[in-house]
Amino acid sequence: MWLSPVLEFDQSNVTKLILKSEKPVALGIGLGVLFLTFAGMWFLGLWNNFLTLCNILISALFASSLWEPVANSIEIQNTSYTYVADFIAVWAVFFLSFIGIRLVTELLCRYRVQFDGVTEYLGRTFICFLAAWIMMCFTMFTLHMAPLKPSIYSGDPTSNAMLVGPDKLWLRFMHSRSKGALADTQNALFVPPYDAELHPDDENLNCRVFDSTADFVFKYRHRRFMFQGLPAVRVSRNN
Repeated sequence: MWLSPVLEFDQSNVTKLILKSEKPVALGIGLGVLFLTFAGMWFLGLWNNFLTLCNILISALFASSLWEPVANSIEIQNTSYTYVADFIAVWAVFFLSFIGIRLVTELLCRYRVQFDGVTEYLGRTFICFLAAWIMMCFTMFTLHMAPLKPSIYSGDPTSNAMLVGPDKLWLRFMHSRSKGALADTQNALFVPPYDAELHPDDENLNCRVFDSTADFVFKYRHRRFMFQGLPAVRVSRNN
């Protein structure tokens, strides 16, 4: 994976930084997204919620895979957006994908499938929670790119307890699928050349592995430490 701009940092120094005791802001945002998504979908019915679940999952996959070229294009147009380009890009791809896929599903699925009462209520509850959980995982994943304080995520990123966080689960899901069922060749068409550093276990795979060296969290944490000392969100590329 590449970041914009490319950052040179010592991972050992980053992990030694001790954060002050603050509330886990990212978790609070994630739980808010979980509640709002569940509440907003539940009354729409099982069939509609199933389509929405598919739309959310596919859109999140698109956004997690394609935000980097979009962010690079934003920076080419205006380098002062260097610390916000990734966050803007990932959500822009998500919303555009969601709107496009939703239009297609509405055209292809004009008739709602009817279910009996028990299946309807149990099914919509399960589907709503699953969709809300995916939105929570994706949102917390994108918050790593947000121009916010480093303390938005509390705790040590190397801690085993942090491996079960929603953002980490999404990273692990993307990593596994990028060299599994959703793998794409390194010389795929219509996408920039793949030049990311690969883990030794992935070097013989001819696929575009997502976060092969598992340094996504460390890189963006370092970016947030750099950003907190800047006077404004829009900055010169030299900063």
